[in-house]
Amino acid sequence: MTETGSRVVDLGDPARSGQRACYVSAVSDDAGNLGRRRATTAFGWLAGGSLGLLANYGLFLAVGPSWPVVPTTFAFFVAGCFGGMWAADRLGHERGFKILGLTAGVLVALAVTLVAAVFMSQPG
Repeated sequence: MTETGSRVVDLGDPARSGQRACYVSAVSDDAGNLGRRRATTAFGWLAGGSLGLLANYGLFLAVGPSWPVVPTTFAFFVAGCFGGMWAADRLGHERGFKILGLTAGVLVALAVTLVAAVFMSQPG
């Protein structure tokens, strides 16, 4: 007997069948999406962490050398990673995979381009 994707397993003895049962969810539905869910979370971490690093660099440029770079870089990166993970959970693995994958790719490419531009602009 099946009800909404789960099956009923009878745990009782034959004399009292039907009195004790438990619901067992189907494993095959979640097994296929496990990789996509993990990738969505990873994309969230990458997108959030990259956004945190870029925001910290923007604040450094706005404030100047008095900005405490090391602790704020760590704080912005960790806050961005957890924000990206929260976004991945809120979007779900269906929508979040595409949105966060694209966002992570763009932000990581932007961060790498920015690092390359900073290194090329320094003399000698």
